[in-house]
Amino acid sequence: RSLVDFPDSVERLRLLGDALLAGGRTDEALAKYRRALEIDPQDGQTHGRLGQFHARGGRFDQATPFLQRFVDLEPTSPNAHTNLANGLFGGGRFDEGIAHLKEALRLDPACVPALESMITVRKALHQDDAMVEALRAAVAALPKVQSYRGRLAWALATLPSSPEPAHQEALALAQALARESPADPAVLDALGVALARRGDFRGAVEAAEKALSLAEERGQEAMVRA
Repeated sequence: RSLVDFPDSVERLRLLGDALLAGGRTDEALAKYRRALEIDPQDGQTHGRLGQFHARGGRFDQATPFLQRFVDLEPTSPNAHTNLANGLFGGGRFDEGIAHLKEALRLDPACVPALESMITVRKALHQDDAMVEALRAAVAALPKVQSYRGRLAWALATLPSSPEPAHQEALALAQALARESPADPAVLDALGVALARRGDFRGAVEAAEKALSLAEERGQEAMVRA
């Protein structure tokens, strides 16, 4: 309705495209994005939308130029660098993608999409030390987010290359989380592996059984299976 009064509003066209895309009307969404770029070829956000549109479809060769243009137009946008990084990863260009993630995190150390992408790509590339470093960066940037501390504890307790001091650190992290959230199955699961790595198998079994019981009560089937 707003486009009736403002038919050349790039922002409104983008928002309508987003709504159409969320509703599965991809062809109509693409038309709105393209129309927005016809009106303003310098709109970085629309370039980003088109890049993500192609990336979701696995067309990374088509996505990357749009995502690169988003970065060129908005070089201080952490999201622009993160989106380009993910597009580059899809095309197997890992070193370039990691460089853009580093820039995104330089611009905003608490950029969650960039933090998540960095953790994911380091894990996928089996770069264990770098993955732990990425988790530490997430904990430092967002210390109140329990999931990052839990994932760091899990990594320190389970990675084969993890040194002995890291096992104690994992246990300390997991114990602190258990004090904060004593009825969280994920926290108790992390506590279990940390205890096991330290050789406290009785404590590990107790934590795991409690985690399992709570997950079953709450219908968390994926966690129960794990």
